[in-house]
Amino acid sequence: MDSPSPTQSRKRAADGPGRAGGKRLRSDTLGVRLGNLSRSPTAHDHSETLTAGNRADPRIHEDGSIRDVQDSPSDMKDYTVSRHSGDTAHRPKPRCVRISGIPKRWSDTDLIAALQTFDPSLEGRQHDISMYPACCGDTQTALLNSNTCAEIVERRQSKQATHIFNESSGSEIFLAIDSHFNDLTPLNRAESIILADVVAVTGLAGHAFGSWRNRNTYKMWLKDFLPEDVLGFRIMTYGYNSNLVNDTVDDEFLDYRRRFIHTLQNARRGAEKRPIIFVGHSMGGILILQALLQCNNGRQYKHLFAATRAILFFGMPHQGMEVEELRAMVKDVSPLAASRLEIIQQLEEGSNFLNTQKDDITNLWDAASEIEILSFYETKKTVTVGKSATGSWGRSGEKVNMVKKNSAQLFWPWEHRIPVSSDHTEIVKFSHREDTTYQDVVTHMIKWKESIGKKSSRTCS
Repeated sequence: MDSPSPTQSRKRAADGPGRAGGKRLRSDTLGVRLGNLSRSPTAHDHSETLTAGNRADPRIHEDGSIRDVQDSPSDMKDYTVSRHSGDTAHRPKPRCVRISGIPKRWSDTDLIAALQTFDPSLEGRQHDISMYPACCGDTQTALLNSNTCAEIVERRQSKQATHIFNESSGSEIFLAIDSHFNDLTPLNRAESIILADVVAVTGLAGHAFGSWRNRNTYKMWLKDFLPEDVLGFRIMTYGYNSNLVNDTVDDEFLDYRRRFIHTLQNARRGAEKRPIIFVGHSMGGILILQALLQCNNGRQYKHLFAATRAILFFGMPHQGMEVEELRAMVKDVSPLAASRLEIIQQLEEGSNFLNTQKDDITNLWDAASEIEILSFYETKKTVTVGKSATGSWGRSGEKVNMVKKNSAQLFWPWEHRIPVSSDHTEIVKFSHREDTTYQDVVTHMIKWKESIGKKSSRTCS
């Protein structure tokens, strides 16, 4: 018999807060007590000046734009988001956190009930919550807009907290809450028959959720639009730590692509032949190509390359991008971040790394290949980073062509080349379904779905 859900357990609790079904609930947050983390940010939290002598603003993206609230803890404010509310004019930007390890039998009500045992302030609030099957394993993953949970995570430098929920049956449920969205995150509940996997990969210093979300409507098209417009696809977003300043890692492209490949393998157990459609923004496109090169050259990963059906490149710097301001910022703020400087050097125009990659990918496919290429290129300049008189770095630099038109295209005969009236950041932030570029995406997705469906039918017949 299944263990009681948190909702049932809470109904049985009669021995005060922190207990359910006669058993005490404990919260293991890697050494931090949750009870001390539930306060709202102070005014100082919102107005902190980040100088070069202290640290660079962590909200700065690769293109010089300032990250939205999804990526910036200091911008987080109190809010209540209704599941049915469509009014965005009078509410602060939503903040999304990821919760992993949720049992399949739990509903969203059960999850909120469990979280309330850790943080009673969640009770009585409305919550915008979406729950999907995990990318791998037999659990669920939830995306939750809740200020309190965001505070729990953001008060930790690791941006992750692990909680243990003891059910009345005695079983332990491990819930992981994070805001970094590293590795794969599910964005929909696909139909019983999944025709293909859609995997979106963000760029340098990007965020796997926030980098795809519109700043005005707060809609994240991979989650809010695409699952309804193209049924039968499992949609996921992939994140990795490529920060230029603060909370940096020493990973190189070799490390990034190895982790990406193995994460994909984990998510495709038992479905190795299922078609894959990749979506890459800027450096995310480079990571996709690097992974495919390794998959094609290594026998043990060949199935991932063979399953690739299409790649959508958004602002992909095949021949490099503008990096001078980013290089100056990293040298000024993180002079010891050698790996970050190396990646910037690899992304600059005319780099040996990109020239070698362009030669290598010509051997990946030819005109007879079934892999379709869509190259979206920006037509507007992007404001890059600049250093103020006070020594702080922010979105105060000049407008530049971050990725030039020629760099964002391969100029192959079978390539679809599509201009986008946007800058380097906004090129993947569709505000509504009627967006012309989004409709370009949907048109090709539907075509691929029909083609995959026909091929699958012939295989089964």
